[in-house]
Amino acid sequence: MNNSVESGLLTFTGFILFLFGFLAIVVNLIGADLVPFNYIDAHLSGLVAFLIKIIMIIAGIVIVVISRGNFSGEGGQWR
Repeated sequence: MNNSVESGLLTFTGFILFLFGFLAIVVNLIGADLVPFNYIDAHLSGLVAFLIKIIMIIAGIVIVVISRGNFSGEGGQWR
């Protein structure tokens, strides 16, 4: 697989993780639930479900930063 394709796929995956985690928290604040997270909300305590969503947001941000970073030591930080 091409490096730019891998970078784009990782960026997309990180963005989706961030988006779903953020939307799950916002929608839960108004009293509704997203269907993919019904199991987490129903079977785990509120704190654990909230922490899972926060971890999704943080993991998404980390994946995007790592996939967009230039770690070859040449040039700037971003591609």
